[in-house]
Amino acid sequence: MGNKQLIIVKNGNKILKEIDKIISQKQSIPESTVLVICLEGVKINAKMKDLKINEEYGAIYDFKKIYDNKMPNWIKYLAQRSGFKIDFKTCELIKERTGNNLSKVKIEFEKISLNTQGAEISSDLIVEHFGINNDYNLFELQNEIGKKNYHKVFLISDYFSKNSSYSIQQILSTLHNYFTNIFQIHSINSNNPNSISKIIGINYFFVNDYINASKNYNIKEVVNIIRVINKYDLKSKGIGFEGNSNKLITQLVSEIIN
Repeated sequence: MGNKQLIIVKNGNKILKEIDKIISQKQSIPESTVLVICLEGVKINAKMKDLKINEEYGAIYDFKKIYDNKMPNWIKYLAQRSGFKIDFKTCELIKERTGNNLSKVKIEFEKISLNTQGAEISSDLIVEHFGINNDYNLFELQNEIGKKNYHKVFLISDYFSKNSSYSIQQILSTLHNYFTNIFQIHSINSNNPNSISKIIGINYFFVNDYINASKNYNIKEVVNIIRVINKYDLKSKGIGFEGNSNKLITQLVSEIIN
């Protein structure tokens, strides 16, 4: 920063209503001071009357959350910055645990670096650190459903029913996105991996898996499965269902593959 002094105000939401007073005191703030006020969950723009911020003495930056389909690339980038080499499957598994929270991913990578100095960092070690079961996870569930490997599908769903690794909402969201992508593959009527990757936004590393799944499920079946998933979404919220939500997982999978 050289001759600048950086002041960061966290949880700036609390002083948003007083922002005019701060701006009015601009003349008393040294030119060497860079004041950053962080707001979270607030939609603002430069035209808001109560902000009166203009290019003369300030700017507004909107840092939006990363879309889910962009997360694996970012996770891979953060891993490389930490000196790790991981594949995209591992990135997907990490995304299952962290969602689109890059700060959490970065912190966990830093922990691994501190605890394994001088050691080679493998994908297995990272998966273990994040507490991911390499055989029973959402990524494997959707893949085995796509392959119509019913035996493995029921093993995974049974594991989910007996363990609290994933909530029914996480499972529903993952499967809904999965079959929506398969529906889009049918809609664009193309088997070109590059085209599918660009149009739908699927990581090229996984495109062939989706193409194969689209061959196992025709568009009519996909539409019906999405209806089933929506029905179980209502059940998971207590609409038309009373009981243990863990049992919904096995019931959901049974309806999907039947």
